[in-house]
Parts: sequence; structure tokens; C-alpha cells
Amino acid sequence: MLYCTDWQFEKKTADGIKMYSMRAGGSEPGYVRFETKFGQVTVAELADYFSDIDKRMAWQKNCYESLEQVRLYPLKTSMYYGKLLGKPEKDSLLITHKVEIKGNRQYLVSVSAEHSWYPPQAKVQ
Repeated sequence: MLYCTDWQFEKKTADGIKMYSMRAGGSEPGYVRFETKFGQVTVAELADYFSDIDKRMAWQKNCYESLEQVRLYPLKTSMYYGKLLGKPEKDSLLITHKVEIKGNRQYLVSVSAEHSWYPPQAKVQ
């Protein structure tokens, strides 16, 4: 999915943008649609994030000092623990959940929460 090169702009909304690719899902013909709720993100930036692994890693390195998976739950749900870059007193918990939709489609939800004065790593697990 990260290496799709046919991203198409769908529409600009008040909250962000929507775009899609018809070549997602490996070698099979597929369809993937992404929507961002960040109004300041451009179509080109979103396409770069999902098509260029180096740009994706660079973006994550600008946000997190470290990001590691701490728990894997049933039904394709994961929890990640991240220390925010440049903010040693803050951490972030990131929950991702993927749902398989009819027609070989997936819906991915990602939610994060920042915390001040995070506990030692051993207490998070």
C-alpha cells in the first residue's frame, strides 16, 4: 500500500483532504481511500506520506523520539508508546484499529493521546 503511485485527489473538505488509489493491496487490483483531518496538509504531502517510505519515516522522526509497539490486541488493534521529540516530559499513546470491509476494503482508525510526566516504561505495559 505504501508504494502506490496512482493516488488521485478526491476532494478538499473543511477538515482536510480525501484521496484514493486503485492499486492497493499487493498484486491484486484493489482500492484504498485515505482521509486526513488536518486542514493544513496538502494533497502532495499526503501522497508522499503514503508512497515514499523515506518521507514517512522522516515525518515520524520529526514527531517521535521513539515509537514502539507495546501491545497487540485481537481484531487487528495495536497500541504504540511514543516519546515526543523535543518534549522529554511528554509521551503519547497511539491506538490503531483496522476493520476489513466487504469487497476487500479496509478502514483504519488511528487515535493518539499525549500525557505529561509519563510513568516509567515498565508501568505502561
